[in-house]
Amino acid sequence: DDGERQPITAAPLLTRHPSGLGYIVTFGTGRYLTTPDKSDSSFQSLYGIWDRNTAGQNINTSPTANRSRSNLQVQTFTETSFDGRTTYSLSQNAVSWYDNDNNVNEWGWYLDFPKEGERLIYNMRMLVNTQLLTTMTPTEDPCEAGLTGTAYGINSTTGGATLYATFDLDGDGEYDPNISGFVFAGGDFSISNSRIFVND
Repeated sequence: DDGERQPITAAPLLTRHPSGLGYIVTFGTGRYLTTPDKSDSSFQSLYGIWDRNTAGQNINTSPTANRSRSNLQVQTFTETSFDGRTTYSLSQNAVSWYDNDNNVNEWGWYLDFPKEGERLIYNMRMLVNTQLLTTMTPTEDPCEAGLTGTAYGINSTTGGATLYATFDLDGDGEYDPNISGFVFAGGDFSISNSRIFVND
């Protein structure tokens, strides 16, 4: 919101736009490459931008030139807790893709990661209809492990919460409602047999 540039170091993820025209290109911001990055406390974000020009056509200008975050639908996290762990719920704001004259109204969505210094440096994945991503937040406290991670599961079409429960954090076989993210001991994650494995 303060207009500062945000670095992109992880690969984008493409999903089909709900209209069937083009793709939603999702990318997160943040980097962890140099020593000063460890102490960087700037806020980073996740963006989903509608790319309508995917047929290899020649274009002279970008339809998203001179656009800003005000042309995107915002989603917001709220910190919660579950089973002794820090979790996050996420808004479910609809994206108004077209206006009444069938012109593009909103070019996508964005959300800001909730913690200072939190950043996306790992590649994202799709699991059926859920977009999965993990962020990391470094710490300079010598008594801590060095970083924490947060895993998120979102709706790639809107950037908001999925229409169904995504995570079963207590392992009781039932998915826990209103949880779009949870904090863990840092690092990336893996998927096997529809399960997400993190460090702890």
